[in-house]
Amino acid sequence: VVNNAGVGIGAEGTSITHGNSSNNIISYNVIAKNCDGIDIWDLIDSTISFNQVYSNQQYGITADSCLNLSILNNTIHNHAYGGVLVSDSSNCTISGNELYSNQAGVMLDGTIGVNYEGSTHNVVTHNNIHGNDVGIYWESRCVNNYFTYNNFVDNSENAYFWTSLEIGDPDFPLHRPCQNIWNRNYWSDWTTSIPKPIQGMVTVWLSSFYIDLPWFAFDKHPAMGPYGNFTLDNTAKPDYFMEKERLSFFCPHSPIGRDIKP
Repeated sequence: VVNNAGVGIGAEGTSITHGNSSNNIISYNVIAKNCDGIDIWDLIDSTISFNQVYSNQQYGITADSCLNLSILNNTIHNHAYGGVLVSDSSNCTISGNELYSNQAGVMLDGTIGVNYEGSTHNVVTHNNIHGNDVGIYWESRCVNNYFTYNNFVDNSENAYFWTSLEIGDPDFPLHRPCQNIWNRNYWSDWTTSIPKPIQGMVTVWLSSFYIDLPWFAFDKHPAMGPYGNFTLDNTAKPDYFMEKERLSFFCPHSPIGRDIKP
């Protein structure tokens, strides 16, 4: 799927949907004003690259149950929920993307259940993630993922995580929350070379009740300056990617109606 303008079109309010196949390429498209921009599932060895994805109602790109997916060099902004959502997917690479003005820049999650492996062995690297509510957010069943060489600049919260554990779980209390690797990212809110703490929350289930505990992961070697020539000034986008008028979205899955005006 190459060189298309998917503005306000698409199946069930999504501009591009694709699933249950391999070796797909989705590149050089302009995708805006849908419910979700690109919605894919069960893809293997596929690439999403060099797309402009903006002002869709919920997510820019969603990937569910994918393997060896590459999300590369896209510009993704102005989404109410998230720029990129990766669920129950493994060995995926998210790299070289510009992510801003989303509720979350990149989100990883995994379904809790014996038939799900969660999101594992994914690499999030060399992205510019700025001006989001949360830069990166991950939650339960996301382990052995790598977050490296990213620029986190002026997000309300640069990174956050949530996971849960049960008493009697062999992973309790330390193993699972600390199993993702953070290394050599640049953080606009951290100016020393000592490890950068990344705050999250662990819900500990104790039989019939639970306790929420603050928890921390660490970027062991935070970068002292941004990568590349990154500044907020040189990431400005053309006016047609920053539309000022109120947009009307067709979103059939929304609980509050089909015609949504943000």
